[in-house]
Amino acid sequence: MNYNSKAELFKRFCDDFHAVTQKQVEGYDQLLANLRDSGKRRNLVAHADWESVDEDEDGYTYVRLSISNNGMNQEYMQFSKDSLRKIINLIYDTRTNLGEHWECTMLRATQQISTTPPQNKPLY
Repeated sequence: MNYNSKAELFKRFCDDFHAVTQKQVEGYDQLLANLRDSGKRRNLVAHADWESVDEDEDGYTYVRLSISNNGMNQEYMQFSKDSLRKIINLIYDTRTNLGEHWECTMLRATQQISTTPPQNKPLY
């Protein structure tokens, strides 16, 4: 399962959980945005053609070839030490936020289970 599929599965699980508990964990929407952004930026860095870095021309790096109705377009991105650090920090912060979100979700789940009387109807 690729990263985007895992992120979408996580979103569906959380959306269902929020519907059942009728509460959304604070920062959830930002977490989803950061998960998408982290994956996108990580892929740009990981799959960039680092041998094509133009050090004389401000450090642009070839990242992908886009094909559309208008033709083919080579895409370049300018990476710097600072921008790479920001990407790393985004990934680490997102990982930390994901862990905190999961802990909060599991805490709510255990509270929901311990305070909800058993019912004889199916969940779905």
